[in-house]
Amino acid sequence: MAYEQRRLRRQKIRYNDANDDFPLQYQLVVDGAKVTPTSATITIYRPGNSTALVDAAAMTKSGSLLTYAVDTTTTASWPVDTGYRAHIITTYSAVTYPDDLYFDVAKFLLRFSVGYDQMLATDEAIAGMAHAGDEDLSPIIERTRDEIQLLIESKVLGDGKLLESMVLDRAAIEVPGVLLAVSNLYRAKHEYEAATYWREQFNELWRASIATIRYDSNEDLEEDTTIGGANGVTIGY
Repeated sequence: MAYEQRRLRRQKIRYNDANDDFPLQYQLVVDGAKVTPTSATITIYRPGNSTALVDAAAMTKSGSLLTYAVDTTTTASWPVDTGYRAHIITTYSAVTYPDDLYFDVAKFLLRFSVGYDQMLATDEAIAGMAHAGDEDLSPIIERTRDEIQLLIESKVLGDGKLLESMVLDRAAIEVPGVLLAVSNLYRAKHEYEAATYWREQFNELWRASIATIRYDSNEDLEEDTTIGGANGVTIGY
């Protein structure tokens, strides 16, 4: 069975964009195993509205992964909001499987540009390591990216939830994030002492970073003048 990386984090797409670089992604899992579908369609609804913005459009299939690039350039129909619902009907072995996927439309999508080079600069002992046959360590990096989003969006900013799209300073996420990626690599290799060390280094830097970021709380693509507002979080094994 081929290894296929699938994002676990809540998906987000860009406002007023063709989103060809950020398509929605879906994978059908039946009884704990991924399957390769015959076809799939996607219908999308705006929050609080029963009229479909996209009606039974075909999804693109690559192996077991299904994707659909959502065109949000008709901005009146696709405002910045959370909780858009994608109703996906997948056909596999002559059986249809309906499912719902919830996603957000945001003006800013946070890229996590940590790669092998940044991990190697952090700890040269990882030189020559691979994960699931990938020497670029992309599965570990993407897994770390899933965790980063969950850590951000588990916090409260003022009276509401902190959203990843409110973090405009990518460096504030990537500098501690590379430490988490290195920790996750060692954990995957069952080298728990090294994993714990780098996790502790991440925790310390993450607390400082998340508490001092200037967030874009009203999502107007400008950092607020107020520093922080969200408490850090400590995670361990």
